[in-house]
Amino acid sequence: MAVAFTVAEADREMLESWLRAPTVAQDLAPLAKVVLASAAGEGVRPMARRLGVSPNTVAVWRRRYRSGTRWPAHQGTAPAARGASVRPRRGRS
Repeated sequence: MAVAFTVAEADREMLESWLRAPTVAQDLAPLAKVVLASAAGEGVRPMARRLGVSPNTVAVWRRRYRSGTRWPAHQGTAPAARGASVRPRRGRS
C-alpha cells in the first residue's frame, strides 16, 4: 500500500499562492501542481499524463518535496513544518 502524501497547511498555502500569481518561475508551477495533486491522492502516472511530464519527473519532485532538498529558495522558504532546510542550488547565486 502506498504511503499517504501529506502537505502542511503552510506549505499548501504557499504552493497555492504560486499558482495564483500572475507570473511565476517556470519551475515552480509544475512543482506546485505535483505536490498539491499528490496530496489530493492523484497517482503518479495519471498526474504525469495530465501535466505533460514523465512519471519519473513526478516521482523526483515528490521526493524532493518530502526531503526538502532543492526546494526553490527564490520563492518562499523550504517547508518549515517538516523542519527542512534550504540547500542552495548549484550554479545559482
